[in-house]
Amino acid sequence: MSAQRFDIEEQWPELFEPLTQEQRVGVVRVLGGGWHEGWQPNREDVADLADYARGAITFDEYQARSLAKSDRIADAAEEAHYAALSEAAERGELRPIPGTGWNRPKHGDDA
Repeated sequence: MSAQRFDIEEQWPELFEPLTQEQRVGVVRVLGGGWHEGWQPNREDVADLADYARGAITFDEYQARSLAKSDRIADAAEEAHYAALSEAAERGELRPIPGTGWNRPKHGDDA
């Protein structure tokens, strides 16, 4: 898929083959709307929407798949964030932020 042209049907034609023309247009419109907002649909996104459009899965199943996908993405982002922080700490790049209380004695501790 190019950044200039939305060619989702050309990218994964096998996902559109079982759809009627009406279903195909609906799927492309939904995906195209998100694409115009900056979203890059992947094969899993297209397959799930096509499955829902042709009635292979219910709306509840479509939502469950979407939620599971978002959980996987969030988990991967969190792991990448912590990995980056760990690497920065190992390189000695992390420093206390003034005024945040880092390294400040806790109440009742001797200073």
